[in-house]
Amino acid sequence: MGNLLVDVVKIVAILIAMFVLSPGLALIVLAAVPVVYFVSRYFRRNTYRIQLRVRRTVGAINGFLQETFSGMRIVKAYGKESQYDGYFNKPLADNLNATNSVAVYDAYFPCVMQVIRAATIAAVVWFGARTGVDERLAISIGGLAAMADLVGRLFTPVEAITAEFQTLQRALAGLKRISELLGEKTEEKGALPSIVLTGPVRGGSNLAEIRNVSFAYEPGNPVLKDISLFVPRGRKIAVVGRTGAGKTTLLNLIAGLYPSTQGTISVLGYDPHRIRAEDRRRLLGVVPQRVHLFEGTIRENITLRDERIPLEAIERASKTVGLHEYVSGLEKGYDTLIGVGGTNLSFGQSQLLSLARAVVSDPVLLLLDEPTSGMDAVTEATICKAFRAISGDRTIITISHRLSGIVDADEVHIMASGRIVQSGTPGKLAGEKGWYSVFSQLEGLGWRVDEM
Repeated sequence: MGNLLVDVVKIVAILIAMFVLSPGLALIVLAAVPVVYFVSRYFRRNTYRIQLRVRRTVGAINGFLQETFSGMRIVKAYGKESQYDGYFNKPLADNLNATNSVAVYDAYFPCVMQVIRAATIAAVVWFGARTGVDERLAISIGGLAAMADLVGRLFTPVEAITAEFQTLQRALAGLKRISELLGEKTEEKGALPSIVLTGPVRGGSNLAEIRNVSFAYEPGNPVLKDISLFVPRGRKIAVVGRTGAGKTTLLNLIAGLYPSTQGTISVLGYDPHRIRAEDRRRLLGVVPQRVHLFEGTIRENITLRDERIPLEAIERASKTVGLHEYVSGLEKGYDTLIGVGGTNLSFGQSQLLSLARAVVSDPVLLLLDEPTSGMDAVTEATICKAFRAISGDRTIITISHRLSGIVDADEVHIMASGRIVQSGTPGKLAGEKGWYSVFSQLEGLGWRVDEM
């Protein structure tokens, strides 16, 4: 900002000196101003457009790298390194072309300004030398030399200012990318304010109630259709169905991740979507199908860096799920660092850590999404043992696409095409015609049925 002000003062001072020497020649110099303006405007607009393209290609490269690095094991396992090298060439080529275009404009702009400077000096000298043609331009040889020198000096701050504007275009292009991100619509909470839990959670016979709930990610394409489900306190509820039946969507609605399109959902009398995010953990513990572990210590992954949770609660949760014995055998215990995605933990250990994360805050409702999906028999037995340990009097909703994923369920609800088509106790459903009886018989014969 200081340099810009100095350059403006220089321009004003030089123009005053020009008008003192020869007002007529000074007006000729001013005739170059529109040319400088339109040239700089042309370069400014194109620099902004190309810089925006550069930023977008860099974003595409970073996105491709993140996706490829996270799936590196799959790429190497299938021998697709060379193929992914080919995929990477396109964003690299786009970035190279955009960067080269920026370099071209950066190189041409000062050259064009030098041409305008030279043309203006030539015009001043030519008109100044023709004193016999127009006496209003009459000027001495010394004055003409001084005028030509002033023109050269005038363009130095002009070029500096236009170069600053070129740099500004780079910054504006980056700001545009940031503003696009900040301009994304945030989650709409509706007109009602968020609920803040200030005291103990309320009681009630039904811990959770889902009444006539419908939901659609896209208008006109409902995923859930008129679902009603009542979850008494202390009961173990299982929701079973084929992949795509809407089970995970139902669980996400109960967890408050989405508002229902139609109908009402309440957990202990509260709408989970309106509960303040930091209070939601007091009510709900969620174990997702895909466990995500952050780079950090085991303690940080269990508490999600919530410093209010003491070590005693962490150890109690770990003992409950069967993780404490493993952690206590580590040199640094709960301060042991784990890599991104838990690369130094087994699949079963990662799942146990996710369970400990869910129960460490002692939530009243536990939501389990396909907790034993993709596990071998030994790991599945370990996880099921952990489920029984954390159950106690806690209310649990489990979803699964196979019956072996249901641990000691009091009630089972069968979902198909976004609806609950069958409900009852395991014993009742086993004696009725339907999916449950067929698949329970198959699994009773030792079949491992992975899809309903």
